[in-house]
Amino acid sequence: MRLKLSLLFVFISIYSWSQTTTTFTTNGSLVVPAGVTSMSVQAWGGGGAGGGASGAGLLLGRGGAGGGGGAYVSGTITVGVGATLNVVVAGQTSGTLTDGASGGSSTITGYEAVVLAAGGAGGSANTTGNTPSGGSGGTTTASFGTTKTAGSGGGNGSSALLTLGLSSGAGGNGANPTGGVGGAAISSLLLGNSPGNPGSAPGGGGSGAINSASGSPQIGGIGASGQVKITYTCPTYNITGTTAGNACATDGNSSVVLTSSAALLPLGNYTVTYNRSNPSAIGLTAAMTVTTAGTGNFTAVGLTTVGTSLITITNLASGTCSSTISTANVASLTVSGASVGGSVTGGTTICSGSTSATLALSGETGTVVKWQYSISPFSAWTDIAATAGLTSYTSGALTQTTQFRAVVQNGTCITANSAFTTVTVNPLPSAPIIGTITLPTCAVPTGAVALSGLPSGGTLTMYPGAIVKPYSGTIANVSGLSANTYTFTVSNGTCTSLNSANAIVPGLVTNTYTTSWSNGTPTVDQNIVFAGNFTSAGGGAGNINGCSCTVNSGVNILIQSSDTMTLSNALTNNGGTLTFQNNASLLQTSNAVNTGNIVYMRTSSQIILGDFVYWSSPVNPQRLVDVSPLTLSDKYLAFNNGAWASIDPNTNMVIGKGYIIRSPQNYSSTVKSDYTASFIGVPNDGNISGETVSAGNFYLVGNPYPSALNADLFLGANTFLDGTLYFWTHNTPVVLQGAYQYNSNDYASYNLSGGVGTAPAPSGNAGNNNATPSGKIAAGQSFFASANAAGTISFTNAMRLGGTNNSQFFKNGNTVKQSELETHRLWLNMTNDGGAFKQLLVAYIDGATNDNENRYDGETFDGNPYLDFYSINNGTDFVIQGRALPFQNTDFVPLGYRSTIAGDFTIAIDHAEGDLSNHAIYIEDKMTNVIHDLSTSNYTFTSATGTFKDRFVLRYTNATLGVIENEEKSQNLKVSVKDKIITINSSGDENIETVFVYDLTGQLVYKETGISSNILRISTLKSSHQMLLIKVVSDNNNTSTKKIIY
Repeated sequence: MRLKLSLLFVFISIYSWSQTTTTFTTNGSLVVPAGVTSMSVQAWGGGGAGGGASGAGLLLGRGGAGGGGGAYVSGTITVGVGATLNVVVAGQTSGTLTDGASGGSSTITGYEAVVLAAGGAGGSANTTGNTPSGGSGGTTTASFGTTKTAGSGGGNGSSALLTLGLSSGAGGNGANPTGGVGGAAISSLLLGNSPGNPGSAPGGGGSGAINSASGSPQIGGIGASGQVKITYTCPTYNITGTTAGNACATDGNSSVVLTSSAALLPLGNYTVTYNRSNPSAIGLTAAMTVTTAGTGNFTAVGLTTVGTSLITITNLASGTCSSTISTANVASLTVSGASVGGSVTGGTTICSGSTSATLALSGETGTVVKWQYSISPFSAWTDIAATAGLTSYTSGALTQTTQFRAVVQNGTCITANSAFTTVTVNPLPSAPIIGTITLPTCAVPTGAVALSGLPSGGTLTMYPGAIVKPYSGTIANVSGLSANTYTFTVSNGTCTSLNSANAIVPGLVTNTYTTSWSNGTPTVDQNIVFAGNFTSAGGGAGNINGCSCTVNSGVNILIQSSDTMTLSNALTNNGGTLTFQNNASLLQTSNAVNTGNIVYMRTSSQIILGDFVYWSSPVNPQRLVDVSPLTLSDKYLAFNNGAWASIDPNTNMVIGKGYIIRSPQNYSSTVKSDYTASFIGVPNDGNISGETVSAGNFYLVGNPYPSALNADLFLGANTFLDGTLYFWTHNTPVVLQGAYQYNSNDYASYNLSGGVGTAPAPSGNAGNNNATPSGKIAAGQSFFASANAAGTISFTNAMRLGGTNNSQFFKNGNTVKQSELETHRLWLNMTNDGGAFKQLLVAYIDGATNDNENRYDGETFDGNPYLDFYSINNGTDFVIQGRALPFQNTDFVPLGYRSTIAGDFTIAIDHAEGDLSNHAIYIEDKMTNVIHDLSTSNYTFTSATGTFKDRFVLRYTNATLGVIENEEKSQNLKVSVKDKIITINSSGDENIETVFVYDLTGQLVYKETGISSNILRISTLKSSHQMLLIKVVSDNNNTSTKKIIY
């Protein structure tokens, strides 16, 4: 028996009391209606196919087993607004000759874990003559749902002789409720052959096939398809209000808004059915999506007749849910005709910066929405604010040709643009361009403004004041401007330009100190005023700059040591105090007239009773007695006509002239002490004329300024003076009984070659001054100079120095001189154990020659009562001798000395600079025929009393060796010393890797590693004047050692 079953797709929706059931017999989808949030689902799995039967012999029969029925489940799912549910229904399971296939599962995609009905298993085939097992029904274990029922199992197959009682297994029934029936079993009494019967939907299993007596193989019965039913409750839709926007006949559309409660108009997609009155139409539909519950809108169409039209809502539907609408469902709207723009008139020709005439609109239909303008290239229009509703318009100031139009709208129709009118604008001359503004300075108190971009032949006007300024060409420079804010215009004869940018010419800033500066740190272009007590930082960190300075009454100002007050113009003290401590400076750069006093304090080197100090006054007037009030009245001396002369202590000191004053009478005769003099008066400034001199005489000259004086510039301006200056150093011992031991010989010397100092007196008193002159003459200092021609000594502000240059008043300790020229210099000392000392200088310096010249060569005073030591050139004895560059090691310099002491003396290198710092230095003693290397040790000899000018020669080679003993054989490594900086330079192909510095005792005093460079400068070495050994290791591990004099 062969049964055939035709399956049709069934999608059935049943409405009952607002409940809707949709049945799916095949896969499908369902859109969730608006307002539906949950649905009840029933599902049946597919039935399993029956087993096939084959291979029965002639007298045998075989029956296949039946397939199991599909399971049943039910449950409730939660759905989203407007969601689409994809329903999966198990399809039929076809039979085969072999074991039957299992039925599929039925579910909804995404909800498999909530509702899923499993299919029944297929029945086993009978191909071997056994008893095959029926397929199990769909199980609850494999299913998901609130309610789950398993399908019935299929019947077992059988095998029989002569097919007597042969039967296949029946298909299992789909699970209740209303599950499909399984295919009926097939039985045969004799020679039966038949496929299995199909199960019925939903979920019935197919029965097994039978085969006998060598009949053809048979397929199992078809398992039935499953089924899904979705049941939900439709909400009632309704509205509480209907409004419609006005329409334009040209497009016929109106936006209609429906309002209601959130419950009656929930979120979702709707189909709106509506009627239209004008033009009349009924049953029109439109799609509407509600994104905010309670409000929805759609577009009504076809409103092409001008006038009034009614929109009436008749139905709202969402998915399978639908509600008739009969209240609050009518809206009235107006349909307008098209907008007409009309035209604008009134365009004229104007100058840039002027306004238009009145522009008028006519011929329009509708209301003016706005006015617009367009400028070249007239391709874009820009809205003009606050012009809605205006039928006329006057522009603001225009700067270029401009078109104007009105935008008109009738009702809701699209806007229409009027015909435009054009306002032609002639350009103005460009505003003058402000260029460089020259600010007032301390030197020039008015400003200037540079202008450019001017039309040729125009008229330039300056404001404030509307002052016409003539000019030619296209530029102008307006000068002589006082502090103000200026603008400029220019006319080309027709139009006048706009104002230029502001040109601000400020006045000089007044920077006032009360407890702090009112305008930051003072500058040279500020007038500074002290209105409160002030103390500078000191040590050179408290320098003050200004154009002028005013000290208010009652204010106390202290400029501490090494600080400098620099002024371009005058200093005015209106009744306060302005005190400059020792080594502080007042530096002025113009010939200003100062008003009011300062107090300038100068501390001399330490003195004892009987010492004289060499003074000069930096202020005027200054009485001698006020420098040292406790000095005996006859101990104030001037050097007049080549001799010392006692001066009345009440005499005012002559500006630029030097004086010597003995220590106060209350000073100790054994213990040295500082002495500080106070100079109180108006500070000296500008060009000052000193004494008139004649050739061949010495003069005691004084620094007239409250700042240091540059000796080089002083000598350069006073060429009638010999080139060497002499400074008193207090090194001659004092004998209070009898005549004074001071004379014109105990002086340190200075010229363009450098300075030579003095060492402690034979007493060894550490308070004695041993400074070497630096060429920076301190304020309050006087010094000797000789004249080679007549002239008047002059001083100028250009010679003045500030800062730390004002510190050398010959105190204890050396002051390092910063050399201004390239030099190679050697200082030699001659001493004995009793304290006798004399120093000379030989300098190889740019500008000097090997002849005698007073700017570089200084004669010895030969006044030390015990010892004199000098170099000799052309029969003249020099404490300083300058010699020509380049330095050559073949140069010989004769040396001489005078001694009133018989015994042992020592000649030693004090220190050296430049190439001489690492060059062998030899002294040749012609009396003993010895050439001694001073670079390695001092030379001691025995002398009788007397003068000896042919015993010693300074030289740079050893006559026996012909070379300098410590000259490095390798010419690739050079070591030099200048200004206490050691420079090591490797000019070959090796870099410097490590440097060791030893003193002559073998002690390591400096080490630096990892250099990897061809040059090294050592500036941090702490060492006194001595011989040092420089050991250099290259990156190739080669070692060189050189000697230097540090």
